[in-house]
Amino acid sequence: QGEFVAVKLNTKIGPVAKTLDAFKKIGENSQVMSFSLGSQYAKGVTLDYLNTGLLACRTALESIGADVTVDIAGSSETNKKLTYEYMVRALAKLGDAGSRVRAFCMHSKAYYDLMEGSIADKVTNVADVVIYGGAPGSLGRVVVVSDSESLITRDPAGDGSQPDIYHVLGLTEGAIRLNQSEDSTIYSEIVTGKESLMMRLQGETAHTVGIKGFEYVGGANPDDAELGATASWSFSMNSVKSGPGVLLNVN
Repeated sequence: QGEFVAVKLNTKIGPVAKTLDAFKKIGENSQVMSFSLGSQYAKGVTLDYLNTGLLACRTALESIGADVTVDIAGSSETNKKLTYEYMVRALAKLGDAGSRVRAFCMHSKAYYDLMEGSIADKVTNVADVVIYGGAPGSLGRVVVVSDSESLITRDPAGDGSQPDIYHVLGLTEGAIRLNQSEDSTIYSEIVTGKESLMMRLQGETAHTVGIKGFEYVGGANPDDAELGATASWSFSMNSVKSGPGVLLNVN
């Protein structure tokens, strides 16, 4: 068990404050603030889970390197957009365990490139299905589309000379484990001593991110920079076939 270590991430909520008088002027009370912020908080926590999970998995696969990575973006290929050919190359990295890849997770830009290519290639029963059904084929895998920044490396050179890199993850079952590790706490109070009475809300929560076959070896409660550093992840398995999947980089 000591070889498969997840990392705990603590998240702050707020503090956020608003005068009680502001609600009275629109014929409402401070409960409106609690309801509105609660809805935003729920969505924000879900996105935090998604972004940190994808970042950790992508980085973990990058730490393994060429054994699980197909780098079209850095190759001499003329067409560097996502294609079925490149997806097959990625699956081939796992050899006879390629069937363990259950889903492809990709940015919407890569997804629509694949859709466009499906139509342009005019493959019988592929182009027509895309046109009428509105979705490209996926080699029998589930496709998860997310515009998470964790799936993009923007301008790798940092000088505007290189296009963004889009990371496509081919995920095996249980590749990313996200667990709420502590009960969330939200506290509200009336604040006095200011120009006007105020309602203030503040909270905190925590979740753990675990990547299949990996041990997190970085510092406690890392920021995105440390979570996204390859040195923070150590592969504990003897074969990449027992890992979280494969990584495909396209433009």
